[in-house]
Amino acid sequence: MNESMTITKTGALTVYNPIAQQLAEIKAGNAALVFDYENPEDNKRARSYVFRLRQLKGETERMRKDEKAASLEYGRKVDAAAKAIVDELDEMIEIHAVPLAEIEQREKDRVAAIQERILDMSREMHVEAYASEVATEIARIEAVPIDDTFAEFVADAAKAKDASLIRLRGLHAQLAKAEANAAELDRLRRAEEERLAEQERERVRKETVAREEQIRKEAEERARVEAEEKAKQEREASARRERESKEAAERREMELRLEKERAEKERAEAIARAERIRRETEERMKAEQAERERREQAAADKRRKDKERVEQVRREIVAAIQGMTPEQIADAMLAGKVPHVTVNV
Repeated sequence: MNESMTITKTGALTVYNPIAQQLAEIKAGNAALVFDYENPEDNKRARSYVFRLRQLKGETERMRKDEKAASLEYGRKVDAAAKAIVDELDEMIEIHAVPLAEIEQREKDRVAAIQERILDMSREMHVEAYASEVATEIARIEAVPIDDTFAEFVADAAKAKDASLIRLRGLHAQLAKAEANAAELDRLRRAEEERLAEQERERVRKETVAREEQIRKEAEERARVEAEEKAKQEREASARRERESKEAAERREMELRLEKERAEKERAEAIARAERIRRETEERMKAEQAERERREQAAADKRRKDKERVEQVRREIVAAIQGMTPEQIADAMLAGKVPHVTVNV
């Protein structure tokens, strides 16, 4: 067996004696070794110390491979001895590696949080937004202070905030103008519809008054004619009664009775005619009222459809100019690429 692989009485391999000596020296001071990992100087010293342990670990691994190649049996013993050393080194490395890793993770989390805040200021508004919603978003972003909390990314935060405010203010102006134009069109349309409806109501009222007046005059004229006819008949009957002799009294009485029955029948017929005229007039007025209500319902349906059309046009215009700058919007309008918008130059 190679002399370098001689095993001592304690079971340690002499090949590892130099490393074992270094390990003993390190272990002697390791328990009392304390680092302030948050302090840059101590942080650097801790990393250097861990690097030294890793170097010793690596040297042990290299020696293990060299010795193991000479003999498998000796290699197993080399592995066991190396593992004991490595385990001790790993324990010491772990003591210092964990806080160092925690510091690195805290740094990553800090940077990620700042980037998320910057990204939050740069998010796009949805295409169906109203001017009031854009104004709320502008106020929210304006309230974000660009201060030391952004650390080394303060310039990026200021740039993102300025860019978002420019974009949102342009969008707000576009939406506010579009909504104002739509509201004005709706107001003018409602005013015109109300004017036309009022004209129609006035026309119907005048026609109804005229027809009622005509019906009243016709009824009065018929009643007058009937009354005159009745008076004439009564006068004629009286004259006949005076001219008739006493011998014809019974016949004249019979005739008078018949005349009276006929007059009563005629009065009943006149009353029936008047009642029929009244019913016809009432039915005609009900039909006219139903027609007016139908027209008013049709006008209301038209107003609703017009309003829906205006809302559709507004959404199409907003969708067409979404994300454009004012210059791009102007170019698109001049080129006729914005639906429902015509520019006269």
